[in-house]
Amino acid sequence: MTRSTAMVPKAAVMLRRWPSRRDDPLRAWDTADQYLLDRLAEPSGSGPAGPGELLIVNDAFGALAVPLAEHRPTVWSDSHLSRLAIEQNLRAAGHAADAIAFVPADIEPGGPFSLVVARFPKSLPFWEDTLLRLRPLLRPEARVLAGGMIRHTPRRAFELISDI
Repeated sequence: MTRSTAMVPKAAVMLRRWPSRRDDPLRAWDTADQYLLDRLAEPSGSGPAGPGELLIVNDAFGALAVPLAEHRPTVWSDSHLSRLAIEQNLRAAGHAADAIAFVPADIEPGGPFSLVVARFPKSLPFWEDTLLRLRPLLRPEARVLAGGMIRHTPRRAFELISDI
């Protein structure tokens, strides 16, 4: 992959939290989202091979799904509010709400996936369960990128991801 074909174009995306609040001082993204997008913008040559091969896990407001919408990702999350926020932010960015496939956390996403971009959840047992359920959905050459705010992420979360 060259810089001209990076997964994430360097473009500003306006995101809002859900539910929308007038003069909300909180952002719909954080530095962990930016870090993951920056890693995907690097010319690594290992993006998803085709539509439906990108899985996004635990995206809260669409900070990952909206910039990656052209890759037709599957979003796997346990939050209905996240689904509403992602749909709102997709529409605001000019994408159809069905640009992504949303799968609730209690249902297995289709797969197989060649790329997974995940946010660490705050619950370590939930993260471990997610990883155990994710393993059989990955292609042998799959790449898994995960991140989160260090102050909210126990060291064990990193150890668990190395086991898949």
